[in-house]
Amino acid sequence: MICSASSAAASGSAPVRAISRWLATAAWMAPRASDRGIVVDPDFSFVFLGTYQRLARTW
Repeated sequence: MICSASSAAASGSAPVRAISRWLATAAWMAPRASDRGIVVDPDFSFVFLGTYQRLARTW
């Protein structure tokens, strides 16, 4: 017997499509945002925020 959550995911329900759209957008925006942040702070003076920008760049 197939669980209702499995069948909903398999059929491409609206929440599954929304999450996949969000992930695709995040994958496109993260490198762009990190590049802009690194340009503003090339000397890595904001260590806490700069670390996340450089980490997002490698993602």
